[in-house]
Amino acid sequence: MLTHKQEVLASQAVVAANHPIAAAAGIEILAQGGNAVDACVAALFALSVVEPMMVGPGGAGFFVIRDGSSGDVATIDNYAVVPGAATADMYEPIPGSLDYETVGKANDVGYRAIAVPGALKGWAHAVARFGRLPLAAAIAPAIRYAEHGFIAGPYLVSRISDAVAELGQFASSAAIFLPNGKPHAAGSRIIQSDYARSLCRIASEGAEHCIAATLAHRLWPMCRPTAVSLVAPTWPIIGLSSVNRCAAAIVVTRLSPWRRHPPAAHI
Repeated sequence: MLTHKQEVLASQAVVAANHPIAAAAGIEILAQGGNAVDACVAALFALSVVEPMMVGPGGAGFFVIRDGSSGDVATIDNYAVVPGAATADMYEPIPGSLDYETVGKANDVGYRAIAVPGALKGWAHAVARFGRLPLAAAIAPAIRYAEHGFIAGPYLVSRISDAVAELGQFASSAAIFLPNGKPHAAGSRIIQSDYARSLCRIASEGAEHCIAATLAHRLWPMCRPTAVSLVAPTWPIIGLSSVNRCAAAIVVTRLSPWRRHPPAAHI
């Protein structure tokens, strides 16, 4: 895939993202009076729609935020943690593999590959602590893109094509990304109605409530058949007890040396 790069000039602000739709979401939020953090989170939610293989509220990451007035720098650690009921022998390693491969790709595909997500809580914390607008405003562009669809580009189509076998294992994923059993063609429209409804829930009920209740109870029936061994019976989703205990967004002053290249926002 060929790209053409040129110098970007702007008098007020610049939003850089992996996808132009995500950058447009950030610009939209800036135009509404939001700051860099609001725009960054809007771009992340939009990316979860248009590049779901790269970004999602069920994922993890870090922020580095610099206050343009004071120069103060803070980071938010919203990385994932191991489920509370995980065990050292939950996967069967393939002898001699240098790529952490396991039998049945259990650590790579399916519900047993899921860590306790930190992204959604981190995104919400960033907006609440450093943003100007409510979280619902940052989610609004992503809801539109999910509900009304967007045009698939070559990059997304290539990633879907590479994952046909994996996506085909899950009916809900196949229904979205493998219409009639085949990957979308570049230029086709991808609509994610269920995800739009989930985003609407997050916007209306708040991230904390969705993590602990609404979305957790909806996800549990799907996870249970293959992930029951990882779950404490009093919790409705994999490692949910760890969300409140371990995955809360934490503001620190600097990152450990191995934590490199987090998303940056200059307020």
